[in-house]
Amino acid sequence: MPHMDFAIKLGDLNKSQRAILEVIERHPDAMWSTSASDLRELATWANAPQSPKAPPDAKLVGEDLLNEEIPGEVVLSQGVFRRGRIIPTYSPKTVKSALSTLSDENKIWSFELYDRTYYASHESKRRVKGWLRKLPPDQFERAGFKEYVEE
Repeated sequence: MPHMDFAIKLGDLNKSQRAILEVIERHPDAMWSTSASDLRELATWANAPQSPKAPPDAKLVGEDLLNEEIPGEVVLSQGVFRRGRIIPTYSPKTVKSALSTLSDENKIWSFELYDRTYYASHESKRRVKGWLRKLPPDQFERAGFKEYVEE
């Protein structure tokens, strides 16, 4: 059962948005971009958000296998193969959409760094800004840090 603060914060989010938000909230030391590898990691991690690290044993199932019709088996549009079974995951497009919505609704923090948009927990702001203050002025300028970026 979720804590009441978390349940209220979830509001009217859909299932994928709730799963991605839970991963981000449980891991305030991490940040994700919209790169293919980050989106796949979030999709996999959404199956076990309480894990301290992204599930290392998850292997992506190839598109050719996912789209084959095999008698008596369910064909998944997206999934990971873990411990002898296929576990459905969210598609990278769904994860990217969830990140954008969560950022627009100010449930997570978005910022730009080195011309790339990142998403993280609001709890990570102080830490990121602390690291940025330690940069030499010329490197800080190259970083091009901006808060609350919209994709």
